[in-house]
Amino acid sequence: MVKKEIKKDVMPVKLKVLIGVGIVVLLFILYIGLVKQPLSVTEVRSVSEPYTTTECLDKQLNSKYDWGESSFNVCYEYDTVCNSYDEYCCENNWYGGCNRYCSRCSGYSYPCLRYGSSCSFMFTNNDESGGTFGFTNAFIDYNGEELKVEQKTVYVYSNDKGSVVFKYFSDKKEVNTCYNLGVQIPSKTVCNDVVRTHYVDKDFSVIKYYTILQQWTGQVRWRYKL
Repeated sequence: MVKKEIKKDVMPVKLKVLIGVGIVVLLFILYIGLVKQPLSVTEVRSVSEPYTTTECLDKQLNSKYDWGESSFNVCYEYDTVCNSYDEYCCENNWYGGCNRYCSRCSGYSYPCLRYGSSCSFMFTNNDESGGTFGFTNAFIDYNGEELKVEQKTVYVYSNDKGSVVFKYFSDKKEVNTCYNLGVQIPSKTVCNDVVRTHYVDKDFSVIKYYTILQQWTGQVRWRYKL
């Protein structure tokens, strides 16, 4: 009768142990699967940073330009033409008469053989740098047609003036005006230091929360970029 009573008391103890172990295992599983722990990880962020750089650009010289003096159809070369003649005694005889008569011009005209026209163009360089200025001119007749097109250049020093002169010659009066076909202003390279911004990647230490199970299974992102 004593042995039977001991056997009955042993079974509940084993069951209690099994139940206790099961509870511990269950709590452990719940702990590693649900409870999160703080971990320090690296977060990579793109942040803007200022930086200084040198930028250069081409800039026209500070200058002014305008027409200068002009003249049209001015006679540069004349001819001399006799328009009328007079007779006179160029040889007398002994009694005062005339043995021979000669003629001489009594009236002259001076027709023009060569007409000239000129136009000038002025440049005023107000810049600290010198440069080569250019101008393209056209002489225009009374019908609006181009008689002569020509381009000229002149080097103008800083804070100085310069000019180009165009000439046209003809045997008749045919120039009406001069026409501007284009002005060429020299440029210079100007460089300045400017502040710009760009984006760079930087590491920041942040706290993230992961379960032990996530740590064991490699789900922790120790370094990531936003």
